[in-house]
Amino acid sequence: MMFSGRWTLSSTCGRVSSLPVLVPGYVHSMLVSAGLIPDPYVGLNEKAVAWIDETGWVFRCAVDQVSETLCIPSLDGVARVFVDGKLVAEHANAFIPLILEVWGRSLEIHFEPAVKVGERLRAEWLAAQGLEDVGCLEPRSFVRIPQYRFGWDWGPTLVSCGFAEAPFWGEPTVEPAAEPWWRLVQEPDEFGVSFQFFQGDQPVWVRGANWIPSDVFDSSRDLRLLDQAAEVGVNMLRIWGGGRLESESFYRGCAERGIAIWQDFYYACAYYPDDGPSLERAYQEAVSIIRRLQHHPNIVLWCGNNEVQMLHEGRWAGARTPERLIGERIFTEVIPRALRDCGEGRPYIPGSPFSVRGESQDGGSGDKHEWDVWHGRGDWTYYRESKTRFASEFGFLSSCGMKCWEGTLSETERSPNSEEVQWHNKSNKPTYHDLIEIHYPRIETLEDLVYFSQLNQRDALREAIEHYRLSPECSGVLFWQWNDCWPVQSWSVVDFQGQKKAAGQEMRRLYAETLLSLLIEGGAAILRAHQLAPSSVHSLTLLHFSWQGHPTTLFQADQTIPPGIHELARVDLADEPGIIWAQWGEFSAWKLTHEPKDSPQQDPGVRWESGILTAERPAVDLWLGQEEFITLMPGQEFNWPQKPSEDKTRSLSGEHPILILPEGT
Repeated sequence: MMFSGRWTLSSTCGRVSSLPVLVPGYVHSMLVSAGLIPDPYVGLNEKAVAWIDETGWVFRCAVDQVSETLCIPSLDGVARVFVDGKLVAEHANAFIPLILEVWGRSLEIHFEPAVKVGERLRAEWLAAQGLEDVGCLEPRSFVRIPQYRFGWDWGPTLVSCGFAEAPFWGEPTVEPAAEPWWRLVQEPDEFGVSFQFFQGDQPVWVRGANWIPSDVFDSSRDLRLLDQAAEVGVNMLRIWGGGRLESESFYRGCAERGIAIWQDFYYACAYYPDDGPSLERAYQEAVSIIRRLQHHPNIVLWCGNNEVQMLHEGRWAGARTPERLIGERIFTEVIPRALRDCGEGRPYIPGSPFSVRGESQDGGSGDKHEWDVWHGRGDWTYYRESKTRFASEFGFLSSCGMKCWEGTLSETERSPNSEEVQWHNKSNKPTYHDLIEIHYPRIETLEDLVYFSQLNQRDALREAIEHYRLSPECSGVLFWQWNDCWPVQSWSVVDFQGQKKAAGQEMRRLYAETLLSLLIEGGAAILRAHQLAPSSVHSLTLLHFSWQGHPTTLFQADQTIPPGIHELARVDLADEPGIIWAQWGEFSAWKLTHEPKDSPQQDPGVRWESGILTAERPAVDLWLGQEEFITLMPGQEFNWPQKPSEDKTRSLSGEHPILILPEGT
């Protein structure tokens, strides 16, 4: 039965008093709605609202109807609960429902500042363990709320507190465990140890992404983002361990769209306390999560954490690295015991990345996070050297779209290196322009940043995914990341406004059952394919287009492509710069013979007539409405029903006009 009551919100510092609010929700969003603080997603406002996380907050409710047992599914923060002024519960875990008896008409929930609580508990724990200091054992390690809100390299620091879901009368129902869609096989083979999902007796090549919360405080964007994922062929999402426990509608939405789930438990990129009481709390949390989720058949893998073993092996804490992996028992003993006790038979790995042969980033077994490119060597061409059985994280940074920036930046801040633009880049490379400019022209304007960074990210993910799909030892990819939680420059392929970036649009081709891939190497064009569909035959054409628009046929034949990895053609190229275009049935691929920044600046002769776009010369990465990216060769047509709003646009050939012809001419 629905819980009803009249809620107010007050701060212990006195800045907010008895503000009427609606539950569920979080303090920050409630204060924004009331006009008491600026939107923390805009400009530098994240700084201006930092005081919210430094004070306590009190929710008071005049209960309309008493029905004894009250369930608060996700009380998100460090809280004490009072009924008619009497303390009835203390609760500090957003992943465990709070169930209590309510007999009175007054309900109060007092939240302490989570960061201050974490700092205090950390100091107490270190003292009790006889340790002076430990790196990567963060204050957030001691507070069991979604870890991303403490700040990440793609998200703001907005810790907040509140209610993720609405309270209700009664107790939560526990549904029986479901039979999962897929199973995971890890067994020795010619490449090491496999990491292969199967649906029945059929191997599944995973084409997926990592999912982070779709908003720091809200989940209303979830289903639209899932629609977009399904539209481009995503068949798995990994629910990352630094995020939140997603809603029932999210998991059902994934199942309805044919999307399997890799489910992390909620530990990420830190050490975690593992004394006796901490391990018992970790067990209770794991049991709660398992019982809440195990009825979803599309959950096909449980995973203990994100990058905890990896950070210890890599000594991320430097000289402050502890001798042992603090928290290891949570992942090797506690969670496995919880899974057994809940009757769970689905596969489990202690963390991601994880290798059955020891070193987490082994590559020859288990999954691998391929961050040597972005965090290491920088240029995305190094993806060609990656070896892994399953690539569960990799990615490249890009800007959000122009519409996203328009609602985020002040008028005076719309330049690529402005303070506000840099504030909305939480990565470890505040100026990553040099990595873009390896391949693309110099970034001079905000529009340049959006256009060139998104194309560079597209090229990076194209390079990586084509490489993995053409590697016989690899059985799947989960790139980092599908979505954003605020307006930001990040690794996402869909920005906070829901606009697919260039890479997000490319996923439809990269995740199709039939993938064509072009490589230019040693003066030759090499065309290969990865076929997941049944064998079929179509005419295969390989063309070279000069920048003047002249096509030269390099190869043409009827071609059967059976399941598997195949080389279809290898053709020597002349020195003339241009574009190589491959077509097999409805599937295509194209590649420049040179760096994008060396493209000639010219008018490609683009025209729009009655919903059809054509070009007299190659229009490469034509940017329509500052949203859609298309590449159009002479003689091709592209359906674009919406009449362009402007008679000019840009492509790799620079800024140029679009000839818009009247209807019926």
